[in-house]
Amino acid sequence: MSDMKSFQEFEQLLDDHFGRLESLKYDANAALALVSNIQELAASSIETFGLAASLAHGVTILASHLVSGKEGPPPDIETLMSDLSFCVNYFSLRELLYYSYNVPGAVEWTFEEGKVQVRYADSSLPRQFYTIWNEHLELSREMFASSTYVETARALLKGEAEGQISQNVEAASLQIDQEVDQKLNAYFSILDPTSSADLGGYTYAEFVTIYRFMLGNALYHRRFGEANDQVGAIFIEYDELLNDLEVGTGLPRSRIASALDDMVFDVAKHREKLDASYFSLMREGAGTRRIVLRPVDFTIHEGLVNVLRVVAIRRPQLFLRNVSGELGVGFVARVKAAFEAAGFRCLTEISLSQFDPQLADIDLLVICEEPTLGYVLFVCELKGPIPPRWAKDQLKALRQDGVSKAFRQSEAIQKFLSTPAGIGAMKSWLPPDNPPLFESFVLVVEPLIVTSDNAGMFFGDEKTPIANFRTIERLLKASDGDTAFIQHVIHTYNKEVDKIINRVVAKTEFAGIVVEYEGVADSPIMRFPQQSWRNSEERQAMIDAFLADGAHPFDTVDLDAKEVPPGTILIAFKNGS
Repeated sequence: MSDMKSFQEFEQLLDDHFGRLESLKYDANAALALVSNIQELAASSIETFGLAASLAHGVTILASHLVSGKEGPPPDIETLMSDLSFCVNYFSLRELLYYSYNVPGAVEWTFEEGKVQVRYADSSLPRQFYTIWNEHLELSREMFASSTYVETARALLKGEAEGQISQNVEAASLQIDQEVDQKLNAYFSILDPTSSADLGGYTYAEFVTIYRFMLGNALYHRRFGEANDQVGAIFIEYDELLNDLEVGTGLPRSRIASALDDMVFDVAKHREKLDASYFSLMREGAGTRRIVLRPVDFTIHEGLVNVLRVVAIRRPQLFLRNVSGELGVGFVARVKAAFEAAGFRCLTEISLSQFDPQLADIDLLVICEEPTLGYVLFVCELKGPIPPRWAKDQLKALRQDGVSKAFRQSEAIQKFLSTPAGIGAMKSWLPPDNPPLFESFVLVVEPLIVTSDNAGMFFGDEKTPIANFRTIERLLKASDGDTAFIQHVIHTYNKEVDKIINRVVAKTEFAGIVVEYEGVADSPIMRFPQQSWRNSEERQAMIDAFLADGAHPFDTVDLDAKEVPPGTILIAFKNGS
């Protein structure tokens, strides 16, 4: 081990150890059944739910064998659990290896005799992991804050016979329908659920119909199992599943089969080199090749976006032709709606080609009217309508057409807006129906990149602020239209996250070496304090006092300030000029 000097050598050692796992010799169907039931059992208790999430990563690594249909001895549960534990670590180390190959310097590797240490060198990585964790928790808290349908469904299903229709089961189904609605509303779904976009043998609307039916069934099995201590995976004959979906959705069998082909991980998907993390449903590789449904896993898997990932990889040209444009338009509309709900005016798809054909359109311009100042304009570039699932997806942000492009576009737009032509264009965008209170006023231009997921991962050295759209949505809800509060949070977010993030070191041992690698553990939750601003008496009193004192917008800001945030532009305007 003293000769190991690079992460490439470490990767080879990792792969070699994986290839020797005893679990790869076990009967694949039996191993698939066992790990599926173990994962569901862990997920059924709040105390072990985190273990279930970790096991899901291990199942992803082991999935190619689990669906292979290979024959072998029955699995030994202790050995299988030990191998799954290794696969959980393998998943995390695989992520770090991908970052190391593609972003030199993002991860630091140290090799000693019998020991490997891996640490984040780029703080934007743990910041990203924290942001996604925090947004997930806050979304879940909001989703279940005032709901009673889960406990009601459990109470109604307790003591019922599975598969039998009774008055209680029918009543529970109505409660489960509410949970389905809540989940579908909370999931990342930019496309209109009635969209006729062809995904390849079925439309998006047809997929939503199929997925909704399956989500309802999975939630029924989940709540029934919790109520009656009958937790576990469900094994369904493929033709039986097709029949149920045909009856339940009224859709043609061939279109259901096409959709299922994009929802189920099997040996064919492994041959296509699709990552198992995109799938919740798995299919046995031998015998009658049943579909394995893990009810808890399925109900937290966000299948709406996962199927888009699969379609984009399997049929990229079709996705580009039928889906990509609609996703982009929908994403702009989603972010625009969040700003409008906070009371701001918005313009979208502003073309700048008449000034310079090389300039990109402004995706979203947010106009914040500030009576004692003038205006604050958020000039927003929007990127990445499909959030990533794992490292290989996250690294797409660095591609020429990825998130990295948004920074260059934003910089070019900011440069243009500083020119006389740009200043004139901005003047024309200001609302004519509510002119400023003063003859001379200030225009503050704030660049902002909004993404579906990326909170600055790999872009720690960039000057333009970047934010996850869910963070922006939460911020706008809390702001009550307080522009200064929004600006403050956007410009200080990274610093505040770095103060509270809990970076920990995980430790594992294999092949005679000890490996310590860094990760992010549960940390303090970041919530934005609710503001009272737009309709508050204090705001109007402040404006009245400002006017009564004879103050002027130029008194509120130093136009020659040297500590203006990077990218921010301050412009002094005079009405009519």
